[in-house]
Amino acid sequence: MTSSTLEQVESTLKDYTGAWGNLYQNLLEQFDGIQIGCTMTLSLLETHVSDLLNIAASDVPSMAQKTARIDKLKALYNESDMKELFGQFKDYNALLNTVLHHLQSDKQDRMLEIMTNQEKTLESMLQAHNSLRRHLQAADKSSSVDSDAASILTVATNKSALAAFDFDPVIKATAPSFLVPHLCGDITCPTILSREMFGGHMAPDEYPFDLGTHHKSVTTTSDTAQIWFDRGLVWTYGFNHEEAVKCFERAIEQDENCALAYWGLAYASGPNYNKPWDFFDEDDLFATVKKADAAAQEARRRGSSASPLEQVLIEALQSRYPSDLSRKYDQDDFKSWNQSYADAMRKVYSAFPEDLDVATLFADALMNVTPWGLWDLETGEPAPGAHTVEAKEVLDRALSNSDSDRHPGLLHMYIHLMEMSSKPESAVPKANLLRGLVPDAGHLHHMPTHLDILCGDYESAAIWNLEAIKADEKFLSRVGPVNFYTLYRSHDYHFRIYAAMFAGQSKVALESVAGLEASLPENLLRVASPPMADWLEGFLSVRVHVLIRFGMWEDILALELPTDEQLFCVSSAFVLYGRGIAFAATDRVQEARETLQQFEAALSKVAASRMLFNNRCIDILQVAKTMLYGEVEYRDRNFDKAFEHFEQAVKLDDSLPYDEPWGWMQPTRHAFGALLLEQGRIDQAEKVFKADLGYDDTLPRALQHRNNVWSLHGYNECLVRLGKAKEAKIIEPQLAKAVANADVPIESSCFCRNGN
Repeated sequence: MTSSTLEQVESTLKDYTGAWGNLYQNLLEQFDGIQIGCTMTLSLLETHVSDLLNIAASDVPSMAQKTARIDKLKALYNESDMKELFGQFKDYNALLNTVLHHLQSDKQDRMLEIMTNQEKTLESMLQAHNSLRRHLQAADKSSSVDSDAASILTVATNKSALAAFDFDPVIKATAPSFLVPHLCGDITCPTILSREMFGGHMAPDEYPFDLGTHHKSVTTTSDTAQIWFDRGLVWTYGFNHEEAVKCFERAIEQDENCALAYWGLAYASGPNYNKPWDFFDEDDLFATVKKADAAAQEARRRGSSASPLEQVLIEALQSRYPSDLSRKYDQDDFKSWNQSYADAMRKVYSAFPEDLDVATLFADALMNVTPWGLWDLETGEPAPGAHTVEAKEVLDRALSNSDSDRHPGLLHMYIHLMEMSSKPESAVPKANLLRGLVPDAGHLHHMPTHLDILCGDYESAAIWNLEAIKADEKFLSRVGPVNFYTLYRSHDYHFRIYAAMFAGQSKVALESVAGLEASLPENLLRVASPPMADWLEGFLSVRVHVLIRFGMWEDILALELPTDEQLFCVSSAFVLYGRGIAFAATDRVQEARETLQQFEAALSKVAASRMLFNNRCIDILQVAKTMLYGEVEYRDRNFDKAFEHFEQAVKLDDSLPYDEPWGWMQPTRHAFGALLLEQGRIDQAEKVFKADLGYDDTLPRALQHRNNVWSLHGYNECLVRLGKAKEAKIIEPQLAKAVANADVPIESSCFCRNGN
């Protein structure tokens, strides 16, 4: 075989990809780097060229057979039907003009509509590949070379396409259903060869995620539909609602009359405890209500043959979504929908009180009437207007059933119910049952660590959030980052960092910060709807918290401000806050004052829409502002004024909305207590540390940080200096254990104290 033969094949094939290459570059320029659906096609075709050349150059018994193989492939691609099909790829001017028109008019919300117009082109591409496969399979079966080529090319083609799917999440979301959005790049060759190229649906045993054994029998004629329904329900219980939607859609494809699959689609598409209605922007709200209501109506239409339980579940869901899409909705509407659905689910529960899934769904409905507002943190009692007591009665009753020990939904809901209570430790035995129950659901690995943190078990919190991260990375590698679940992935890193900070483990904290930052690329933050920056950019401030926690002043001063201070408004403000603290801690007071002014200017530019889970970033930054004022005054030896600022910072910190991790990651009492000790105000410092550790009743349970090494050290120092030797002796073993687990010297509750 001569090199000219290879060149001819390469030239022929690249004719088909050249036009796509030009289009791709134009679109990238217009979209400022955002990849859209053409990326998939371009990637597939270019990789396919490479695969064909590799096939041609692969080892075969003789040079003659190698030449025959490449000539055969070349001939197939030159046949008229192939030319006609591939020729359609070049006629793309109309789509390009449409895309550019909508971009120039700032109507990016129509991207999904535009992408839908690609389906015909994609179908043509798939027809071309199927045609090639048929030609190869119809070749002379006496020739082992041709048969070989058919198998290799089939595998190569599928691998290329699968990799391309993983490359572009947009096309995943908008491709025709037969493209099977669950396909993944590492599916084995035997699996690929077991079905028609692209045209078939994923078999149940091909799904790459292990979701445990939870099963809810539904009315269906298809065993495969049942499997997909179970997966959708488990993902829903694991708060991966987008993946749940995909599974329910697969169930519907297998049995279009499975009424409860439509119910699942409607249920998973709607709000949840971590994404209530007011988290939806206008476009997201409209699209969600439209989709969910349509699915709910379809479930009702197909419900005549469903079981009595299924029928009442479907009927209850009708009250969750409005059918009138002609007007805008507000908070009063959201409350009304949530309450109506909870009332409807109460009737379902009354009729089927022994059904554990019904109990889960009813408790979830009750809790979503006042998400994250179930308890009054000050009194420890159920919050006025919340359905906390009823939800607890429902869950306690269900959890008394031995079958509940392996029910991911019940166990998950119980943690959320009890974490804000005055006795979160009471839920730990049930939470422990959730650990490892659903192997590939990262959020469920993470959930028990909400209680670990509250109970001061920082080691378990770090271990299990690492397990969550591993599961999350598996999901990310197959699905991509453009989804709401990225918030949960970030949350798991955030939690591990938080645990490590309390335990004095700098290496774990910094390692996790690096992982968190790597999971949030800039192009992800630039997605406008859903507003990814509003949900995620705040996580990029965490590095500053960690560096301050461990007194890494020079590392802080080496941090650069982001070039795009509008996109990175929160992290920009935090970098300046960190600089101010570092300057103050190293007695560079004038530079600290100048940085304080820069920080306040940056703070004024932070968008009110930026959130860090339950907290507005502008509220978190008010704590930073007050702390920085206190540090500057302290270094100027204005101690009384400084301590006034620190006391105010403590109040602001305490008043932040409940969240785990807490909105302010290093408790303000740690710096306050350290500096009180430095000035000899030992009695006052003792009270600060005692409260932080939960050794008295001055603080609500949610504001206590039990067993943390920093306050243990501070409290012990106070006791020793006050001559309370017996009391100091009591906590010395606890302190010794905590210090042994830290990887930095613990000599104060805060490195801001001189000499630390």
